[in-house]
Amino acid sequence: QPGRLRLSPSGLEFQAGRSARAAGGFRLRAAGAWSYGEETGERPTLTLIGGGHVALALSQLMAGLDFHVRVLDDRPGLATLEENDAAQEKHVVSYRSVGRLVAEGSQSYVVIMTYGHQADEKVLGQLARKNLRYLGMLGSPAKNARIFANLRGKGIGRRALERVHAPVGLPIHSRTPEEIAVSIAAEIISIKNQPKQVVKSER
Repeated sequence: QPGRLRLSPSGLEFQAGRSARAAGGFRLRAAGAWSYGEETGERPTLTLIGGGHVALALSQLMAGLDFHVRVLDDRPGLATLEENDAAQEKHVVSYRSVGRLVAEGSQSYVVIMTYGHQADEKVLGQLARKNLRYLGMLGSPAKNARIFANLRGKGIGRRALERVHAPVGLPIHSRTPEEIAVSIAAEIISIKNQPKQVVKSER
């Protein structure tokens, strides 16, 4: 169950509930006192918004890395969404209301990869202020710059947008959907293995 496990020289303690969740790790205090804390009970969740070829390849990678993979798309009958057997969840939803389907927290990772500029902007506008472990968006630097400028004009703060990984993924000169998926997976893992700290944006 969700909670916090704490180990120290005085013994083992478990505090249940999501309110108990906090950054874990090893801490050494004065006079040799030490403690180790760890979150429990939930796997990291990757929500892919857009179910195309890159989402299909990334789902296969991230499911193998023990992520719970969710794919959201607004196109009924999309072939790559139907073929995606790696994702644990697949939903056809309106991008106008996608923000309410994305949970916040240190275990929530999101990548926006819809079919076009307007859909990406619509989705990012709903997610930029959310507290997420990772938020990335697929696209060229020029396209992303236009989206960011439009969203700033709609009142979304600069600091909120600076936390978005865009272009998403590590710069490995990837070209194919499979290569792009590797670059995104590598960036997500690099964030996952840092001390947990959700993305906190200015409202």
